[in-house]
Amino acid sequence: NFDASCARVDALLAPAAPKRGRASAAEGLALAREVARLGVAPLRGGDLALPLRAGKKPLLVVFPDFPEVTARFTFEGGPLGPERAVKKRLSQWGPSKIVRAPIESQDVRRLAAAAKDAEQVLFFCFEARRFPGQKAALELLSRRAAGKTALCLIRSAWDLDWADKRMTAVDAGGYRLTQLEAALDEVLA
Repeated sequence: NFDASCARVDALLAPAAPKRGRASAAEGLALAREVARLGVAPLRGGDLALPLRAGKKPLLVVFPDFPEVTARFTFEGGPLGPERAVKKRLSQWGPSKIVRAPIESQDVRRLAAAAKDAEQVLFFCFEARRFPGQKAALELLSRRAAGKTALCLIRSAWDLDWADKRMTAVDAGGYRLTQLEAALDEVLA
């Protein structure tokens, strides 16, 4: 069980570290938030200045369609948990519209129409080097909306190599809820 496992780990670490009580859930969450905040890394300044400010039109948020990959990945709050967390944060910021970008499939028609009319785009990219749908979304935004896109890399900073140089980019360091919150704090005013 969990308590027995913790006791074994504590016993192994006893000579190397002073004994201390287990952190509370609140302390653990505070630490996770601080680590996530420190992990957000601005990668490139592009045409779009950060932090984003609410404009005349809703911010277009392009978010991975995590339900496509639930058999291979675990998400806090289920496959829609990360999207719900982003929506909650955006509701405190200003008007926005979320469009899901495919992960496996390459059908980006909905995204193409939405990007055309957008004033600003925030794209949470989930490893374009591995997933064809994310690559198609990144390519489409690079062609049609590069100067008005903030790219938030949530799985691989290497995807920056495939993004148009006009895109502003940050690395969230991951797609856990604390990492998404920290990235949004960096990207939104």
